[in-house]
Amino acid sequence: GAFPHRVSALSLLFQLVENDGEKKFVQRFYQSLYLLLKCTPHIMPCNARLIHFFSLLYKALIWGKSFEIQLSFVHRLLQMCQHQMPTYICSALLLISELSKSIPRMNALVTGNKSQAKGADPEAAYDPNKRQPAFARAENECLWLLEHLAHHYHPTVVKFSVHISCGIPVRYEGNPLLDFSLVQFLDNYVFTQPKLKRKNKILGVKARRHERYNSEAFRLLPENQVALDELFFYKWVTRKHGR
Repeated sequence: GAFPHRVSALSLLFQLVENDGEKKFVQRFYQSLYLLLKCTPHIMPCNARLIHFFSLLYKALIWGKSFEIQLSFVHRLLQMCQHQMPTYICSALLLISELSKSIPRMNALVTGNKSQAKGADPEAAYDPNKRQPAFARAENECLWLLEHLAHHYHPTVVKFSVHISCGIPVRYEGNPLLDFSLVQFLDNYVFTQPKLKRKNKILGVKARRHERYNSEAFRLLPENQVALDELFFYKWVTRKHGR
């Protein structure tokens, strides 16, 4: 079925798992949720509708208490991040950062040697194609895909992935599914163009944003004091004005 319908069905199943705790439902639930992560970007819903999905994913992983399952999901999330938009990637990295706070064992694989080989014994190597996350042997593989994301074109993806790799908690109070969307990006871009003619007056929040992006005070800010969702535009205007 459609992605939102599958998320709704899994949310209902998770309620049964939480209340019942029957092992047969638990195994089926995690297997289905693990499979859902492999959905390709073109069948994913718009950014706002992914909020329910990430909320379910976080609750399920925290509730599960199985390190093998949690780590398999983290590996698959990072694999999917290689093909997703920045909104999805930033949300996934925030989720991974929150998980690492609750799961101390994960930090060893996050901050360890990213170039670590899978291991000499093929039987012990991580298998990303396992249907059951509990049997993927994900604990035998470092989270080396964070290294790829550290070279991403989006500055917030880079910052989040570097923080996680260094064991620094990611702090972000906004909603990455909305703040880093293409619509928000284009909206912000418009207000970096001071000479752009408009038929209507700029009012309220948009007026303040327009003034901020084109002010000298914004350009003179130290980079570490710029909000993450404004970092790209900060770099844009400072380069444009030759700072």
